[in-house]
Amino acid sequence: MHKDFADWYNSISLRPSAETLAARWKAVETVAAGQKLKKIPDLARVFFKLPGGSPTVEELRTAAKEEDTTYLFDNDQAELSVLAGGVIAKLVSKSSTQAHAAALAVSCIEAQGLRRASRLQGVVDECMQYLAAESVRVREADQEPVKDMNVAHLTKRIAERGGVAAGDVNSVWNGVDAVLKEVLAQHTAHTSSINTTVNKAVRRLAEQTDILWWLFGEHSLDGAKAFSDLSIPEACYWGARDLAALTRFIPGPFATPAFLTRMLRLVSNQVPATVTIQKAVDACEKEWKERWLPELRLQQQMPELCPLLFAIEKSIEVGGGSGWTAAFDHATGLTANGKLAPAQLAAQVYHELLLARALSVKES
Repeated sequence: MHKDFADWYNSISLRPSAETLAARWKAVETVAAGQKLKKIPDLARVFFKLPGGSPTVEELRTAAKEEDTTYLFDNDQAELSVLAGGVIAKLVSKSSTQAHAAALAVSCIEAQGLRRASRLQGVVDECMQYLAAESVRVREADQEPVKDMNVAHLTKRIAERGGVAAGDVNSVWNGVDAVLKEVLAQHTAHTSSINTTVNKAVRRLAEQTDILWWLFGEHSLDGAKAFSDLSIPEACYWGARDLAALTRFIPGPFATPAFLTRMLRLVSNQVPATVTIQKAVDACEKEWKERWLPELRLQQQMPELCPLLFAIEKSIEVGGGSGWTAAFDHATGLTANGKLAPAQLAAQVYHELLLARALSVKES
């Protein structure tokens, strides 16, 4: 059981017995074990007590009821939030594609602190810690070391076969064949691990050099604009989109805030303290947003999780003007007049793009 699970219940003025608490955590483990990427958005919605999330609500209720028949469905929104938080905490306790998506979903719904919905801050903190730790771990040089061949074992097997008396040719061949198969299996695993390690090392190096050359070149990734030709509000979207395209591993680099801050400094030495969402969206050219739109179809279904990408789609719907804000406010639960530091706004766009990528991974 998570060390803070009881405290999370206390925070909603519920103090279940030890037996009830154990039953609830068992339900959490059951739901976490069956969690699929497509369920992550609903799980995050339930955690933040946002509309939607009905499939996850029913899954949590069913799991809780199976472990404890006294569980009551009436007025259980607060308890469902705790259970959903428990599932998220369970997921981010170890690395997985589901954990990546869950942590990013929590981060994106937070919207850099713009969302005021109640939440268990401890779960949010664990998600942020997971993303920070994973951003470093997935880029470590020795993350997947080469698998060595077990020479001692193979030598022993050859010696064992050599000491067996053979009465005919078939017996000799069968003995040799068994040893050769072991050698081949170990050699295949060895060479496969070398290829995997080398390929990941190349991708790590490519990510680093691509990002550094992007910053050094001081131009948008498509070469259409120099950073100095952008405005700060516009660059919050352009820069985030470029950096996401250059990111090869999820989560993004630990230095992402520094990269985005550096990009903004290359746009202008005078970076304003804050930028509104509306100003950033409206600053982007209509033609550029239209070219980007085909990549944003998933975001139309998750306005609460990807509010800034959703804003782009709504902006295009009204012809690139500023009449999109009412629909944005209603669908996302935020306000288009919400202000963020430019680097934070860019980071929000960046994380939303990574979330969309994380949710699109094919599960086995």
